[in-house]
Amino acid sequence: MSSTTRSTMVKRVVVTTTVAISIFSTGSIAAFADTTPAPTASTSTTTAPNAAYKAALAKYKADLAQYRTDMATYRAGVKAHNDAIRAANTAYRAAAAAAKTALDTAKAAAKTAADRTAANTAHKDAIAAAQAARKAAIAAAPAKPTKPVAPVKPTK
Repeated sequence: MSSTTRSTMVKRVVVTTTVAISIFSTGSIAAFADTTPAPTASTSTTTAPNAAYKAALAKYKADLAQYRTDMATYRAGVKAHNDAIRAANTAYRAAAAAAKTALDTAKAAAKTAADRTAANTAHKDAIAAAQAARKAAIAAAPAKPTKPVAPVKPTK
């Protein structure tokens, strides 16, 4: 007998045995099943935990409405802060570009080293003034608000 024929026979025996065991054992398992007990009236009251949960849920809903209002206020505050910073940066970039254009024009027209030095000094002064204006605008910007904390949903 070859090894493939032997392994095929072993597989058949295992399958046949498994099927036979499952057929004969299903009836006996049902015999051991318990009958379902009849439902009995519950003596404990569940109104107290439900009332506490409902009260906590009502408080959560009120807190959630307040949180949504606070978030809208927070978003408006953050937008105002970011807009002020953006405006300060835009003004600084415009002043720096104007100072660079003035420097290039002055250097092109300069005939002596003193003229170039005066142009460089004027450029440095213009950049310093633009930086001071930017710093003052950022300091005057509204403060970034703190983010509100979301309420925690009660558990049953």
